[in-house]
Amino acid sequence: MVPLKYKILFIVPLLFISCKPKQVITEKISSRTDSSAILMLEEVITQKEIQIISLQSELNRFEEENFNLKSEISTYEINYDTTQPINPVTQKPPISSEIITKSNSQLEKTLNQYEVLLREASIENTHLTTKNINLQLIVEAMKEENKTLKSKSNPGTQLTSKLLLTGIILGIMICVISIMIIRK
Repeated sequence: MVPLKYKILFIVPLLFISCKPKQVITEKISSRTDSSAILMLEEVITQKEIQIISLQSELNRFEEENFNLKSEISTYEINYDTTQPINPVTQKPPISSEIITKSNSQLEKTLNQYEVLLREASIENTHLTTKNINLQLIVEAMKEENKTLKSKSNPGTQLTSKLLLTGIILGIMICVISIMIIRK
């Protein structure tokens, strides 16, 4: 026949095992914030702002050059050699030199090229501004998401740690009770 204290030692662990639920569900929530993505997007925004500033300065320079080109005047200058006798056919002295500057058609062609460049720069500036705004919105959304993730508590980890602590305490109590029963 088995003594009573050995029966109790055998029955107590069975009671704890039988009280265990049939299915144990563990939940683990891991949250990780990636601040490198935010830094990378802020760097891209800075680069886009630099491009916008550069394009604006080029646009201003083209506008100034465009104004200067509009103010230029075509000239045609003839210098006659008055030391020579007069030509009987033309009734003028012979020509010693001629100076010709750009014609009006060349000026307008240059102006049209600059106007095209100005339009392209304006379109690129608008495009980069839109990209910059979109990137800033993404950065703000990621910052808000990071704040939300940091503020959330992780109930799965807390529950697991509480169950582990309860199990350790119960295990120690069972061991102490078992030792006490065995010594009696």
